[in-house]
Amino acid sequence: MEPEIAAAGSVGCIETPRGRLPLAAVSVTADVWGPSAKVIVRQTFVNAFDQPVEASYIFALPDRAAVQKCTATLGERVIEALLFERGEARKKYADAVEAGHRATLVEEDRPGCFTSTVGNLQPGEHAIIALSYSVELPITDGEVTFRFPLVLAPRFTPGVPLPGPSVGAGTASDTSASPDASRVSPPVLVGGASGVQLSLSVRVHHAGVTPESLRTPLHTVTTLTEPRATVVQLAPGERMDRDFILRYRLFGGAGRSQLFLARDGVGEEGTWQLCFLPPAPAAPRPLDLVFLLDRSGSMEGWKLETARAALSKMLGTLRPEDRFALFAFDNALTSPLPSTLSAASAANCGLATTFLAQLTAQGGTELARALEKAASMSWSGPERDKVVVLITDGQVTNEDELVRITTKLQGVRLCAVGIDQAVNDGLLRRLAELTGGSVELVESAARLTEAMERVAQTARPPVLADVSVSGEGLELMPGQTAPPRAQSAYQSDTLVLRGRFRGPASGSVIVSGRRTDGSIHREAIEGVGAESDALAALWARASLRALEDRYAAGLGSKNELRKELVSTSLRFGVLCRFTAFCAVDRDSKVASSEHRVLQPVEPPRGWAEAATPGRYSGGRQAAAGRAMKTQAGILKGKFAFMSPEQIRGLPLDPRSEVFVLGSILWEALSGERLFSGDSDFTILEAIRTAKVPDVMPPGIPPAFEGVLRRALAKDPAHRYANGGELADALEVLRVDCPPAPS
Repeated sequence: MEPEIAAAGSVGCIETPRGRLPLAAVSVTADVWGPSAKVIVRQTFVNAFDQPVEASYIFALPDRAAVQKCTATLGERVIEALLFERGEARKKYADAVEAGHRATLVEEDRPGCFTSTVGNLQPGEHAIIALSYSVELPITDGEVTFRFPLVLAPRFTPGVPLPGPSVGAGTASDTSASPDASRVSPPVLVGGASGVQLSLSVRVHHAGVTPESLRTPLHTVTTLTEPRATVVQLAPGERMDRDFILRYRLFGGAGRSQLFLARDGVGEEGTWQLCFLPPAPAAPRPLDLVFLLDRSGSMEGWKLETARAALSKMLGTLRPEDRFALFAFDNALTSPLPSTLSAASAANCGLATTFLAQLTAQGGTELARALEKAASMSWSGPERDKVVVLITDGQVTNEDELVRITTKLQGVRLCAVGIDQAVNDGLLRRLAELTGGSVELVESAARLTEAMERVAQTARPPVLADVSVSGEGLELMPGQTAPPRAQSAYQSDTLVLRGRFRGPASGSVIVSGRRTDGSIHREAIEGVGAESDALAALWARASLRALEDRYAAGLGSKNELRKELVSTSLRFGVLCRFTAFCAVDRDSKVASSEHRVLQPVEPPRGWAEAATPGRYSGGRQAAAGRAMKTQAGILKGKFAFMSPEQIRGLPLDPRSEVFVLGSILWEALSGERLFSGDSDFTILEAIRTAKVPDVMPPGIPPAFEGVLRRALAKDPAHRYANGGELADALEVLRVDCPPAPS
């Protein structure tokens, strides 16, 4: 039985008479204690085919999740997966599948981006992968935020496509800027729900601290009150197209700094965790501020409107002694002011406000260019505070490149504002932590005022900079504090630091930090014993993240950093990018699978149509969109006039229309279709690879070759920016196009 493959951004979405593959259900169960949570995620895969399959699912978890345990239910057996160095895990999985054993593999490809794979899943069988993780929860002004990402949004991939096969099965091509983009780009459904059965429950344990004012801004829930906990459950029928967010305020235990000490189960070492609330702030200093606003296609709709409003509010907080610059970025940078820091005068702020009001969403997310511009600014000396405010959804695949650029922001804090209902907060937190900055997430316009008040606070100088800790009666292990860089403490923000200690779980830490007036604040915090094994896992995850960022930024020997990453991951049993969980059922042999299926994901809710696959704008594309959409997730019709990025499910912009116009021009001149095949799928595959013949057909005049090759470039960055540029290029040729043969 051959599967039916959906087109136009949904290659890999499979329908059979017996159901959709491969993911049938996702269950999330969380237990929250204070500033941390333990979560179990269960993914159920079902094989509705008449042949064995290998099923894969690219999915999101919180970027700070310390994944500690993985079990696999294969057939009638429950197997605990083991953590190996990633190459070794992949070999064990491949050998097992080839030998006819059922097996699973779980890998991390980015902060917050993972892949589950089930091999040799037999017809009619199901498999369950269960992941257990611990995660730190941010606390601001006594309010805790629990966030669980339910969809991995499409991401922009810059750079030049690499030759050869892709390293992953996703829809994006691997590029010079993102060599593994194909591993973080699942196919996207066009219209309709995924059919995945979703359940989610969060139990907030009171433990002397009572949660109040619970709110879930993006989902419908039911709330149950137990003697020692409050349980929040997702209503039936909710879709996997946006993050689940739960916020609540703490009463009875918040408002003071705390130090927790937990001994390891064996040995003489343990983990400490400091939750530090800074003292009252001093008077602010003059500020140099660079705004970077994402205006790319994925920001269209409420996101760009919210971003413009956010920036306007920030401009209103500037004082006469402050200076600022404003850059909007897509494939290029634009600014209403000179490319230098300008006085925050009424006239300059007015120019910036007018500029913001005229912005529209377009193009790709060339965030690297924007960060390079910020790093090259002529920043002032130590008498002024220096801040970059980045407003974006963060939907890019070249995270490691951005980490390398961010390390150039010496003495400059980056405050990120993530605007989306499926934001790439993993990237934003990495960039902020590298600079001692902060992150605020805005999931709807209703949260804008609240979030921008926080941004206005964190854009101003921190209450304490260069925060460090030392032990008093407690032996802190040197070089083990995470994050390793000196951090900043902001007004009403809880700063969380972790590290390792040796000896008894008793004593204090001395917290030191520099005030804005140069004076030093010192405060002693007494430790209390804790039995939570989550502390060690959370420390390991934070330490691994810092090592991964050093690896990405090229700060040290990559070989030595890789060894330390693998060693730390295996010692503490926490998954990282250089390790993987593998489970093998060796007690039975089954038929091997040759058919591979990659689970499609829903387009994120809140994305404008132009920012999601399946949007056709103008002329032939608009007509094609109306004609081809027949049912949820399935598109039928003629596919010859589409662009490669449509096939991959990427955001579209005017360059996609340029590609279509190039295809039409090719047919008009030569009388032949450029992309053809014996089935819809072969046509889609031809467009996806965008292979243009080396030799032009006889009907195409030689003068047109350069124009056609540019219009039909696989990479949108190499095409004309829009139809107007293409028309100008054709006008220059001054050649009458011969009519296409009838």
